[in-house]
Amino acid sequence: MRKTLIAVAIILAIGGGLFALGTLLAGKGKNNSNLGSNVQGSVVQTDDHHKSPPPADDTVFKSLLGKSAPEFTLEAYDGRRISLKDLKGKNVVIFFTEGAMCYPSCWDQMVAMAKESRLNDDKTISLSKPLTPYIIVDKEGVVRFLLDDADMRIRNKELLEELDKIS
Repeated sequence: MRKTLIAVAIILAIGGGLFALGTLLAGKGKNNSNLGSNVQGSVVQTDDHHKSPPPADDTVFKSLLGKSAPEFTLEAYDGRRISLKDLKGKNVVIFFTEGAMCYPSCWDQMVAMAKESRLNDDKTISLSKPLTPYIIVDKEGVVRFLLDDADMRIRNKELLEELDKIS
């Protein structure tokens, strides 16, 4: 019974976290100019908090075009170590994500890359280290705990300790 409760709590926490993130992201770009927050008796306008950020300065990135990448070595899911020099002569795409916090942009980018025909041939090597996100959301919808478990271990004891903190 306790294992079932733990599994349900984990599923609800992940679902709630993704729902909260989706709700937060869905609200971006909507006109909230008539909304305000009451802070110590004064109304604080929030319309300027939702403006699009200024365009990023891509000067540094553009300066890297045509230059050799620095040497590095990464570990594959099966423990093999692969260095950039081992891939010389091949096109290499390096894609880092921030785990659960990059939703939805990272997920959208991964789907787009999967559909890219130039990346789906026998000359393409894909390295991936999957993560298992654990998210605990309290009854007010506030994320209280987040862990991207790169080792994909079930961490029930740690999750129960975190749940006890917000109970």
